[in-house]
Amino acid sequence: NPFNKPMDMYLDFMREGPFPGIYPITEIIVETVGPNGSILSKPLYIDPSVEWVVHVVKPAFIGTVPPGNIIVHVRPLEEGKKEAFRIAGINLSETNDRFDTPEVYTIQPQECALLRPEQAPAAN
Repeated sequence: NPFNKPMDMYLDFMREGPFPGIYPITEIIVETVGPNGSILSKPLYIDPSVEWVVHVVKPAFIGTVPPGNIIVHVRPLEEGKKEAFRIAGINLSETNDRFDTPEVYTIQPQECALLRPEQAPAAN
């Protein structure tokens, strides 16, 4: 985050259907890197499959990030999918303008993606 204030972060990803889809369900963890070490966010899970025939870019509200360096960790959770999880972009937006940005002005956080806070999968 190059700004001197917290910003909302959105991850744009490819979404495809119908089920079961070609992209894997994927875990997203944001690591905030600071002078005293790193802090990991709770994992979020994105299911890029959808029930109808479509192949589009979809924004996912990931969370609010502080100023400074961040690392986005992306880990696919399904094997055997035709394609890798595809990130089309990462956007930062003013926290008070969450739904006024052109990319997501009609999207509510729960509609940005199928984000499900869950227990982190066991490490491989």
